[in-house]
Amino acid sequence: MSYYVQPQPQVVIVQQQPAMYVAPPQPMMVVSQPVIIAQQPRAPSLATLGVQPYIKIVPAEGEDIKYALHTKDDKEVLRVVYNGNCCGKLLFGVRRSYDLEFSASGYPDTIFRMSRPFDLPLTRWKVEVFDGHNKLLGSVRQKFTLITSEFVVFDESSVEIFRIHAPFFLFGNCEFLIKKEGSTVGNITRRNGLCGTNPLNITIDFPDSATSGQKALLTSAAFMLNSAYFERRWRLLC
Repeated sequence: MSYYVQPQPQVVIVQQQPAMYVAPPQPMMVVSQPVIIAQQPRAPSLATLGVQPYIKIVPAEGEDIKYALHTKDDKEVLRVVYNGNCCGKLLFGVRRSYDLEFSASGYPDTIFRMSRPFDLPLTRWKVEVFDGHNKLLGSVRQKFTLITSEFVVFDESSVEIFRIHAPFFLFGNCEFLIKKEGSTVGNITRRNGLCGTNPLNITIDFPDSATSGQKALLTSAAFMLNSAYFERRWRLLC
């Protein structure tokens, strides 16, 4: 006799695990150290001259450096490089063409440049002034008068800014008055002894209202006046 055994269903007991709580991500705190950036010295610009109420032009020692611009306490502000040649001076004298480049010690870039073009005798004096990017700042031109000479300072648009009046007699300290609308606002003075008999020593008292570019024009005018009135008596260039 055979027996049939019916299989019993298996019972599987699944034990429920407790739910795991996952905390939301916390923001990370990053502690940064302060970064100290060393400030680079600001490259000189026209403002280097613009902050000066007074400038003295003196000869400078150096192979390429001909002049220097000093403050009242003899601190150097800018250096001046003469670009010309002695042959031009021998052939054409004070009427030759040349450039003066103004820069600061230790910086190769030109801050501004004075250009003196060649002209013929009995013509009026003229110089043009450019900034370091060769942009015209203005010009200084001689104006014909019956008694004394006048020099007019123009901006880049040929608008008159100042007039410079030359002295009638060139003795002692020769003072060229800087005038604006008829009033004296500054002066350019050739100092020491009889005019033109001593080495270059020119001082400029700038007008209080003069901008940096206008001071560059007046500084260039001082060099032009030295060539026009005193270079025949003292060999400064070359």
